[in-house]
Amino acid sequence: MSALRAEYVATTVIEAIADVEGVAPRDLQAPLYDWVDAEALSALFDTDRPNEMRVEFRVEDHEVAVTADEVVVDGNRYDLTRSVGQ
Repeated sequence: MSALRAEYVATTVIEAIADVEGVAPRDLQAPLYDWVDAEALSALFDTDRPNEMRVEFRVEDHEVAVTADEVVVDGNRYDLTRSVGQ
């Protein structure tokens, strides 16, 4: 994942959770940073080398997993190469 795409990891997590909840990202009840260090999460994937890392965590009642290619929220997959709303 390039540095540019790494910047979108936290944004994609937020958009994916909002999509699963059926709300706008700004309407989420708890900020992402209450659950995970978003900058550290993005930094883990800020590399051009092949990265097979998988990070899993919970945000409220949601199970979230992040890989170099996708964000998965409660089994729903979101491609990290584009935003959820596109």
